[in-house]
Amino acid sequence: MLNGIEAARQIRQLSPNSKIIFLSQDNSLDPHELVLSTGALGYVYKPNARSGLLPAIEAVLRGKQFASSSVKGFESTDIPAGKVLHRHELLFFSDDTVLLDSFTRFIAAALRADNAAIALVTKPHQESLR
Repeated sequence: MLNGIEAARQIRQLSPNSKIIFLSQDNSLDPHELVLSTGALGYVYKPNARSGLLPAIEAVLRGKQFASSSVKGFESTDIPAGKVLHRHELLFFSDDTVLLDSFTRFIAAALRADNAAIALVTKPHQESLR
């Protein structure tokens, strides 16, 4: 089984233009720097996920880096426009309710912006997602 850092590195190799947002229990700068070294644009501290996940998604969609306000020492930077061509995310969730709530918001935001949204989900999640 891959940890999130290694998964992000492999995703980055397979799809260099992917956008990745991490959710983590750690709000110290060291893991955040490690995450950004993978090419991830977002870092959300799990206890702040309810208020921070949607702003993280919106920032990443605009090509900006995002970190929860509780992450010390972080400064947001713009990503050059030429680097924002395609978008793919890998997110990890604590339970199915959080997954479905966050994912439906993400899909709704994409559709409101006239973008396509593709969902690869397990059979048990298909009905809940609909």
